Amino acid sequence: MRKRIFILEQEIQAAMKETKDARMYRRYQAICMMLEGESYEKISSYTGLSPATIFNYRNAYYEKGLAGLERKLATGRPKFLTPEQEQQVY
Repeated sequence: MRKRIFILEQEIQAAMKETKDARMYRRYQAICMMLEGESYEKISSYTGLSPATIFNYRNAYYEKGLAGLERKLATGRPKFLTPEQEQQVY
C-alpha cells in the first residue's frame, strides 16, 4: 500500500514540476499533502483552499486520477446580441 502511495506521490510531484499554472500547482500540492497523511485543516491553512474544495479535489482525483484535477473552461455569461448585431456594433 505504501509503495502505491509513493508512486502516486511521484506522479503528482512530476506534474507539479511541469505545470506553469499556479492554480493547478495548488491542486496537485493539496492532493500530494493528502496522500502524505496531512489533515484537511493543515492542507487548508498551507494552500489557502477550503476543506470543502480539498474534499472535492480528492473525490475528483480518486475518480479520474490527474485528469480529474484539470480545470474546466469558464463558460461566462451568455451573449445578449446575435452575431449579426455584434457585426453592426463593430
